[in-house]
Amino acid sequence: MVTKKISDEIVKGIKEQIMITSSIGIDASNAMNEIYKKFQVQFVPVVQNINEMVEKVNNDIKNHIAPLIINLSKSIEEATRPLFTFLIEIKGLNIKAIPILEEYNWPISYAICFSFELVMAINQLDLYDKNIEHKLNQLIVQHFSANKWESLVEMINEWEKNKLFQDRIKIIKDCFSVLSISSDKINVANLIIPTLLTQIDGILRRIVFDKTLKEWLPYDFLKKQLRLLPENDIFLNETEINKTIICELVFQDTEFKKDLKTPDELSRHKILHGESFGFGTMENVIRCFCILDFFSQLEIKEESACEKDGETND
Repeated sequence: MVTKKISDEIVKGIKEQIMITSSIGIDASNAMNEIYKKFQVQFVPVVQNINEMVEKVNNDIKNHIAPLIINLSKSIEEATRPLFTFLIEIKGLNIKAIPILEEYNWPISYAICFSFELVMAINQLDLYDKNIEHKLNQLIVQHFSANKWESLVEMINEWEKNKLFQDRIKIIKDCFSVLSISSDKINVANLIIPTLLTQIDGILRRIVFDKTLKEWLPYDFLKKQLRLLPENDIFLNETEINKTIICELVFQDTEFKKDLKTPDELSRHKILHGESFGFGTMENVIRCFCILDFFSQLEIKEESACEKDGETND
């Protein structure tokens, strides 16, 4: 039974707890006020200083750096304008030149297309001249052989860092060395062209080879895969034109002792199997180099691990 005495004791205890709690609340409130005062004294000036610094930086950017960027942009635009003008002009010239090159089975090499003087000379050829092919060949041979084969040297040097050429660049350079010391007594084209054709063959296999396969691949398969490679045109369908020249000229289907479908004496099969005897011309040497240059421009996403590069069985 709860007596009055016990009831009074309980009430007294509750009052004491309320007073203690109130005291703690007042102390906590006072502590928060002190913290806020110290924050205002110590940190508000820091924040103000930061804001002032940010504002100063913004003003400096607006007044000094922004004009510099604008001037730099104008300078770059002025410096690159001649390049863009050149590209527009050279592209316009190649619209006429590329069909002429295609008509006479010349691979569309950037070493040709970016030569302003050569492209201009090609455009000036008379399309109705019976000797146009001979004159075209002369123009291209003269272009590459000028100044000790300067244009050809530059083209080959561009291939050195290309993964497709790493294992074969020495062979290609040896071919050029033979070309550069040639004499009238020896037709070096008869020696250079078969060697370059084997390198063209090897690179073609390396480009389209599926590294999960280990068997030798037929040329029909190689040509089909080559046709599927992505276009990388700067001028006018040069990728497709080059694919056609490679498939229908160099790797065209052949039969023993039967005439070629494309009679241009640059059939890999006929040459390497000793069935062609008139292939050794300087224009065909340059054609081979131009095909290699086309390969160097292809963007290959994944390098294959072909173990039979350069194999020429067929």
